[in-house]
Amino acid sequence: MPQQWQAVINAFKAVVPRVDFWSLRLVSEETETLCVRAGVVQPPGLAQGRGVHITLMDHGGCAYAATSALTREGLQAACDQAQRWLEPGRRHALVEPQQLPRPQRSGSYASRVGVPWEAWSLAEKLALLQDINRTLLADDCIVDRLACLSRRKTDVLLLSSDEVTIEQTFQHIVPGYTAVANRGTQTQMRSGGGWRSARQGGLEQLADFDFPGGARQVAEEAIALVDAPECPETTADLLLMPSQMMLQIHESIGHPLELDRILGDERNYAGTSFVTPDMFGSYRYGSRLLNVTFDPGVTQEM
Repeated sequence: MPQQWQAVINAFKAVVPRVDFWSLRLVSEETETLCVRAGVVQPPGLAQGRGVHITLMDHGGCAYAATSALTREGLQAACDQAQRWLEPGRRHALVEPQQLPRPQRSGSYASRVGVPWEAWSLAEKLALLQDINRTLLADDCIVDRLACLSRRKTDVLLLSSDEVTIEQTFQHIVPGYTAVANRGTQTQMRSGGGWRSARQGGLEQLADFDFPGGARQVAEEAIALVDAPECPETTADLLLMPSQMMLQIHESIGHPLELDRILGDERNYAGTSFVTPDMFGSYRYGSRLLNVTFDPGVTQEM
């Protein structure tokens, strides 16, 4: 358990009200980021965050509160806020709180790290990013290029009134690089090396991201895109790669099936849905050739 949590736990236990059940989830996260853009080292980034999430259940009500004010006063304010929500929770509960799953046993987990972030010096990490930048400059039409490498460490501690304690430490490596090509009015960008992706573990995960091995291919793809002729106006078969297919399913199927949209709660933010509750179990979404898998081993036609 991180040492800084003990004082927070003591303060919380001093102010938590008498309820049927409570839980306290503490999260501490630190992210370090290194980037080289167009051969220039960018200012290193270090982001840190800490906060807690409180759950209270009492007499058929369930309520939550969160805060980054980890003093006794801040925790008291969060508990008071959760208590104020208990009564509306009793009147408008969608499920019985007693039916909600609770952690049953204590335990711990930590990401398996082969090569720690600290195993490479700052100079070694920046030298790698500089090498990638040089590789991305495959042609004069490459007008921008960026290589980044981040490490995110997250400590999570969950306590409950059932005397359950769960400790978790997650370490993620987040690499990636991009190349931007331009000719006249045409500009295209390609990315790779794990761009906007993450893996649990240490620097050994870079090999699976093809980092830095795929940098030359990313640059060549950006050049090929900017030199490609305009798509003709015609009817043709379309082949979607996995990343685009996942996005298409998310936008075309995932959003309309979100319950907050169906019930109208999301209308002021991103719109409602054409789906209505009576359509579940009978409405076919797409052709008979379409299958969408929600859980491993469970496929449902829509």
